[in-house]
Amino acid sequence: MKNRYPRVASVAASLCFAWAGYGSTVYGAKPLPSAIELDDRPEPFVPRKAETEADQYKRQALSYYGAGMMYEQQGNREEALKHYQRALRFDPDSTAVLGQIVEVAWSLERHQEAIRYALKAAEVGPANPELLERLAAFLAEDEKLEQATELYEKAATLNQGKEKTVGFVRLKLMIGQLYARQKKFEKASDAFALVLQALQKPEDYGIRGRTKTQLEGEKGRTYLLIGETFLRAERIEPATAAFEKAFKVAADPALESYYHARLAEKNKRNDEALAKLEAYFTAEADEAGVEAYELYDRLLKATGKS
Repeated sequence: MKNRYPRVASVAASLCFAWAGYGSTVYGAKPLPSAIELDDRPEPFVPRKAETEADQYKRQALSYYGAGMMYEQQGNREEALKHYQRALRFDPDSTAVLGQIVEVAWSLERHQEAIRYALKAAEVGPANPELLERLAAFLAEDEKLEQATELYEKAATLNQGKEKTVGFVRLKLMIGQLYARQKKFEKASDAFALVLQALQKPEDYGIRGRTKTQLEGEKGRTYLLIGETFLRAERIEPATAAFEKAFKVAADPALESYYHARLAEKNKRNDEALAKLEAYFTAEADEAGVEAYELYDRLLKATGKS
């Protein structure tokens, strides 16, 4: 029987010959390149310094911290707190971990726990003014005024050289408010002195627009607080300046008469003080509360009209 596919057989035979020959020239084919041998085989990685137990603890802390961040982003704050606390066991001096624990614990209304960690954070991270301010805010919210003030003062010390910035002015305002709430009017006045100076020359401190309005408070309430504090610290001149600024921001003739009466009393001008106070009463104002009546009683006795 004749081969029905003579040409196919011929081509197949040629291919077999070429393959078997590893480089024999068939139909002009070029020899195949041999495999390339690398000159240097890569060695297994060996760290220059062996990992210590401390390194292992840091790595474990980082692992738990990362997991805590993930849970917090997912809204699972309970689980986030657990992982942050586990991270702290391996890295007890980490201000980053402590800061997260404080924030999450506070958000879960576990205030005492948050404060405990906040105080520890203040001990291990005293050179971090931003952290100190955050911790102080937590303490102030929980009425731990003395501890909060101490942390704010530390933050202010660390920010020396930045006095002519909005951030520093805000910090001094917080310090003054906390001292005033503790009735430590001399220390409050020391803090408020910079705040009043900044608000009198806002351009020197980068204060403008909405920031200035926020610092002045609603209807100039910041000026009233500063003026009242100076008055109680017997600093009459800056108190007068603060009250003038307050009533330029928001006119209130009745309340202005009351504070003029207070200032006049401090300056031993009792008749003038009594006249100003009577103007306050005529306006049927009551914002000064019982203190207006106490002042009236003192002035009547001082002028011999009681």
